[in-house]
Order: sequence, then structure tokens, then C-alpha cells
Amino acid sequence: KSIKRWTKRQDEEIYRLVWYIDATADYVRRGWLGDSLTDINPYQFSEEDFAGCSDTQRSTSGTLACVKGKNTFFPITAQSKRQTCVSTYTAEAEIVAAFTALKSTGMPLLSLVDGLSALKRGMPVAGPASSLSSHHVMQFRLDNTATIDIIRTGRNLTLRHLHRTHGVSIAWLHEQCSGERISVTYVH
Repeated sequence: KSIKRWTKRQDEEIYRLVWYIDATADYVRRGWLGDSLTDINPYQFSEEDFAGCSDTQRSTSGTLACVKGKNTFFPITAQSKRQTCVSTYTAEAEIVAAFTALKSTGMPLLSLVDGLSALKRGMPVAGPASSLSSHHVMQFRLDNTATIDIIRTGRNLTLRHLHRTHGVSIAWLHEQCSGERISVTYVH
């Protein structure tokens, strides 16, 4: 963003980035599988960093999608992405992060687990969604009770602008999380 006006600050930032990459080169993502496919559930964690960028005041959405069971923890994907515009409330940034998490990784993970279950049962994976009926429930974990309330009710008068500014639909989140397939709960 500042290629034309490179400053000492950018030198420091690039040094920190290269140092971090070098210092964490041996970090690896670990997972373990110890349960049958019927004993695991997909989990989606969502978090935000409200106004984390000091230059733009934009928040960052973070997400982790994994499968968990009594003897299983296997991370599937993690993502960190700057939000497209400035959020004015923490709950606004959290809703954007939740929407991004559920739409980009949560729903595909639920489909993946359902498809694997169908294959294990010898059913065709292609076809109507009803043929993929499964007992798996997406465990959607959030750390903001106001965001959970907004998702459960599907309404918030102070955030009516989200579809215009962030391209986020509270109604879509509410619709997806109102059924039996996604359980939204608070995590500390």
C-alpha cells in the first residue's frame, strides 16, 4: 500500500515479518484421529480483532474449522482476513467474522463431513441434500454474547447497514443457525 512512499516504519515491519517467518519455521499444525466418523462433529470457531489495524482502523476476521470428538482433534483450515471496511461496534466486527467463518469454511466443512458419512454408509454423495442426512451438528463457537443474540433473533436495528457496507446478511446467519444442523454457543 505504501510502495511509492517507503518509510522507516515499513522497513521495521518487513524485518519483523521476515524474523517471525524465520523464528516459526518449525511450527506445525497437529491433529489426531481416534474416533470413528460417527463420533466426531465439525467445529467452527470465529473471532475478530476490533480496529486492529492502526492505519485503517479495520478489523480482522479469524476462523478455525476442525473436527472434534472424544479422542479426535483435527484442524481442517484456519483463516485470518482483513475486513473490507471499518466497523463501528465490536458486535458489528464479530458478525462480519461469524458470517465469513460460516460461509467460507463452516458450511463447506459440514458438507464434507456429511459426504464422508454418506460414502462410509455406501450412499451416493451426489444428489439432493436429503440423501445426505446425517447426525452431525456443526458446533459454532463465538465469544461475544451480543453477537450470539443477534444471530439467534436475526435482528439488530443498529446494524441494519451491514448488507450495504460489509456485504453481510444477518438474516442468512439467522436462517442457517436456526435449524438443527448448527449449534451456536458461547465459548470463553
